[in-house]
Amino acid sequence: VALKRFIDDITVEAIETDIIAHLDTLISPIDMAYLPTDVVTNIAGESDNSRVRREQLTHQLDVLVKGSEICKSFMLKKLQGKFSFTPFNPLLRVDILVLGQA
Repeated sequence: VALKRFIDDITVEAIETDIIAHLDTLISPIDMAYLPTDVVTNIAGESDNSRVRREQLTHQLDVLVKGSEICKSFMLKKLQGKFSFTPFNPLLRVDILVLGQA
């Protein structure tokens, strides 16, 4: 435990004194203002893969939230006695939305 703590302390000390203390010499805000857009995008931008994945996950979240709201609505109606569930009928066709394939 003591060795791990020592290593952690040395690492933090090195980062604080050698890197963070000299950040202003690496790149200044003025330098950043003159960087080309593509360079700024490469440094701070989101990759196409990350953007696509984020959009897919956002869509899936929307579907799940809407599904949850529908379930809550049916349960509320059931609890209030305004809705009765019918037994499952395999002859009825039901379309199922598969997440991620809209």
